[in-house]
Amino acid sequence: MRRPTGMSRLISPAFLIAGAAVHALAEGPGKATFYVTPLSVGTIAVVAGLVGRDRHLVPAGLGIAGWGAAVALVHYHVVPGARTTPAYMVGLAAGVLIASYLAPRAERDPWVHSAAVATTTTALFYFLEFSEPSLGRWPAWATSLLVWAAWLAVQPLLPSRPAAWSR
Repeated sequence: MRRPTGMSRLISPAFLIAGAAVHALAEGPGKATFYVTPLSVGTIAVVAGLVGRDRHLVPAGLGIAGWGAAVALVHYHVVPGARTTPAYMVGLAAGVLIASYLAPRAERDPWVHSAAVATTTTALFYFLEFSEPSLGRWPAWATSLLVWAAWLAVQPLLPSRPAAWSR
């Protein structure tokens, strides 16, 4: 999978940073609730990946947005509250499934890997939020977008992995 080079490698991180700012404004103190957070974070990642031509962000965003759609459906009582956990699992799985379906054949493995890492990370945030409520608030999610942007900006500057590691 070809990654953007030169200054174009900063487009996706810039969109993630802009998304973090919009997210912070929309969900800041006294505003929107957590129930729209995963859907907005996933959408931000998809847009950043498409606009910045950093396509590996798209499946990650789809996985998070799938979970986010389930969170919103449960919160707004479209799905009964007794089925919260299964709804979340279906949302995550649907996001990963859509990502694998949309992935170009040559990129299917990295796409599914990216979606799996993103959905596992967001599920871990959700799981740990019961012990640490701050993980369910907007600063934690906006910070996660900023860390993701920094990783995208720095990653191309790191030395390549040896070919033996790619197997």
